[in-house]
Amino acid sequence: MATEMPKRLFSAADDALLSRAANMQQAAVTYQSQLADYGFTAAMITALDTAIEEAIVFPTDDMKLLEIVEATQIMEEKEEALREAIRAIVTRAILVWGEKSLNVAKFRAEGLSKQTREILRGTAGRVVEKANEFSAELATKGVTPAMIAAVTTASNELKTAMSNFNNAEDSRRDAREERVTKLNAIYDMLQELSVAGKNAFADDPVAYYEFVIWGNEEGGASTPPAAVTNVNLVNSIISWSPAPTATSYRVAISTESNQGNWTEIYSGSNTQAPVPMPLTGGIHVRVQGHNAAGYGEAVIITHVVSLAVPSNFYYASGALHWSQVNWANSYHVEESADNQDWNLVWNQNTDSMPYTPQPGMWYFRLRSGYGNVYSAYTPTLSIDGNNVGG
Repeated sequence: MATEMPKRLFSAADDALLSRAANMQQAAVTYQSQLADYGFTAAMITALDTAIEEAIVFPTDDMKLLEIVEATQIMEEKEEALREAIRAIVTRAILVWGEKSLNVAKFRAEGLSKQTREILRGTAGRVVEKANEFSAELATKGVTPAMIAAVTTASNELKTAMSNFNNAEDSRRDAREERVTKLNAIYDMLQELSVAGKNAFADDPVAYYEFVIWGNEEGGASTPPAAVTNVNLVNSIISWSPAPTATSYRVAISTESNQGNWTEIYSGSNTQAPVPMPLTGGIHVRVQGHNAAGYGEAVIITHVVSLAVPSNFYYASGALHWSQVNWANSYHVEESADNQDWNLVWNQNTDSMPYTPQPGMWYFRLRSGYGNVYSAYTPTLSIDGNNVGG
């Protein structure tokens, strides 16, 4: 059973805690004799220094997230390589027997692009089995033993990539837990040091301040920070300008068009973070500043990679109709009188367009859009205005 993530005992960003810890440790070295009178010994100063050094060199969440991003990219590349290896055989099987034949159906390789990785590997095993069974017939269309072996190799490489991805996620989780544990221990030591220092220098404001853990600890921020600005997502890196009163930031993502199921991918004082980008569909990225008063207003940007082609494109009852697709925020209907020269006649986020048939034959095609990202066009819809009523 998975262990529960240890609770952070401090509200500052990791970097801010380590920076303050380093400064207080140096002050402790300077005032070591005075602190000893209040219970903070030389051995405790050394232990604090060791804990700080171990935390500084310990892998950050950014590093671990980059490992996940790299593992994801490799896994997706291996997944696509397996699909291509399967298609190379199934396409030739169709040439041998025809797309609707029983032999082709035995491969059970329909909808490869929608199969999950686990199902895809099952399909790969079945394709290898059937390709060996029908090797003589398939050889007439160029299927070789090397092509069949390539499917097995690609499947094994995908399995390895999936395992490496899972290991990267586990490693990140374990590292986050261990890092919080280390930082909590430092914070505990800082609290002891702070008490000793404040007591030792109650009548010396300058030295006293050396042992104040946070500059605002007497009250803290009264309001959350303002929203971050200049948020950009470029080359899988989200970046932003700092909010004036923020001490840390968090970044979360959702790969659902309705912004469901947010997953936090970064928490810290940096003003940028790597983002694991999807190969298809889109992603929402949410950035918030944080201080002692809480989280500021979230800023969300959306990046769409690809869009599906709208389905069910038809004419009925004085309108063109279609099914909307995830991530699209516009639908482009184009019209042609000769099926060659096209004119844009509709660009709105709807699932229909009013249309009164005109005399003669008219052609229509449709695509979904989001910003500068467009789907492919639907098959052409033909309307004979001489035989269809308005």
